[in-house]
Amino acid sequence: MIRVAVPDDLEALLALELSCFPGDRLSARQFRRFIKSDTSRTLIAEQDGRLLGYALVLFHHRTHLARLYSLAVASAQRGQGIGHQLLAACEAAAVELGSLTLRLEVRQDNDEAKRLYLTQGYRPIRVLAHYYDDAADGVRLEKRLQPGQLPHLLPIPYYAQTLPFTCGPACLLMAQAALQPEFALSRRHEVQIWREATTVFMTTGHGGCSALGLALAAHRRGLHPNVWISQTRTPFLRGVRSDSKRQVMELVQSDFEQQLAEAGIMPTVRRPSLEELEQELKRGHPVLVLISTWRLTGDKAPHWVVLIGMDAQFVFFHDPDVDSSRDRLASAMQVPVRRDDFYAMMQYGKERFSAALALTLQA
Repeated sequence: MIRVAVPDDLEALLALELSCFPGDRLSARQFRRFIKSDTSRTLIAEQDGRLLGYALVLFHHRTHLARLYSLAVASAQRGQGIGHQLLAACEAAAVELGSLTLRLEVRQDNDEAKRLYLTQGYRPIRVLAHYYDDAADGVRLEKRLQPGQLPHLLPIPYYAQTLPFTCGPACLLMAQAALQPEFALSRRHEVQIWREATTVFMTTGHGGCSALGLALAAHRRGLHPNVWISQTRTPFLRGVRSDSKRQVMELVQSDFEQQLAEAGIMPTVRRPSLEELEQELKRGHPVLVLISTWRLTGDKAPHWVVLIGMDAQFVFFHDPDVDSSRDRLASAMQVPVRRDDFYAMMQYGKERFSAALALTLQA
């Protein structure tokens, strides 16, 4: 049986810790804190009142990231699947509390533990030199958790942005490839869209693309954009100190507005609801949404993602921002975020700017 630990389990937990680990052990004080904390869960496996193993998982609600801090099984009970049961219970607890990824560290020379995690879908993401008290190396692994049965997701191909400021073009490319299957994704198209759609100046130069600029780029490529923006004034001006840059941003914004009006595209000036975006997805329309990355990474930046589906609990999207590692690619595809958290992410800055585009083929 697996259950949540209580203070009366402390003595047995300390004895198990002492028998399993030669160093880097949890103290009584740490166990007490973790058992009482609402940002951690200590799970124990027991039989007939005997402690067979335990697992400790920590939660970081802001980033939806959980960390398996420790897992131990009594030596006499190893090989009976207890480690698998504890790991599965940790994953279930993480999903229950809204975490999307579970990470852990393990000794590089602990082949038995590594085999357990690798067989359960964990991927190594970093080697940690001299990580442990005895200077042994460690390895960090992670697994993207899937919240139950996947809903119907739009078959949108994935494309990773190749530049720090081309998330919007990358999302538009994914949507275009979904609606126009003959279209070939390429970096040339990515940079071309950025040149057409950018209006945002950052500290050192040009930054990302505006919703209106992306809408125009989509229109030029045979797509019809249904556009939501929360305000008509030029967004992100607060972060630009140079008057000349602010003037350029406002000039480009005004030009985008005029071109959209000439094309008969009139943005809806308000923040879209999740229900509206869900209806677009049910009709087979890819949806581009501007979010703040604060809840995903801890960094505050405006960032475009492309929605691929929703269910009663989660919003699923492709995140174009991924590093060059193949192991990291899976963590950027079909990313699940709880609906209320995603709605909170759909605004940026003090002005709480919000923008979204639902795309269809032009009639």
